Order: sequence, then structure tokens, then C-alpha cells
Amino acid sequence: CGWSQDDDDELDWELAQGETSSFMTGPKRDHTLGLPSGHFIHLEASFPSVQGDRARVASPVLNSTGSCSFRFYYHMYG
Repeated sequence: CGWSQDDDDELDWELAQGETSSFMTGPKRDHTLGLPSGHFIHLEASFPSVQGDRARVASPVLNSTGSCSFRFYYHMYG
């Protein structure tokens, strides 16, 4: 969809399906489909990352000719 990892940060987002690589920390499925086969992005917030690190994704320019909405769902566990 044109989204990409921003190079001007300290952490990298990862595209995932199913469970995350860190034990018991992420969702088991994506939010949209509710299936393990769906995709989501996540990042590793434990070592080697440190407090203050940033992780950014970049989107293409989003143009709207009418009403438009953008939804961001998050899952915090671990």
C-alpha cells in the first residue's frame, strides 16, 4: 500500500502474521480480519531498544475528495 519503514529512527517496525517472536507480547491475529493469516506491524520494545528510541513508518500522500478517516489500532501487552 505504499507504506515504508522510516530510516530516520532508532527502531524498526516489522510486518507480522500470527504470534510475534517475543513470547506472550503481541496479538495472535490482525484486527481487520480477526484471523491469524492477517498482517500487522509490530516492534520489539525490549533489548536492544532503550527509553527514548523512536520507530516511524511513512505513508504515501493521502488525498481525499470527500470525507475520509484513518484508523490506527494498537495492542499493548507484555
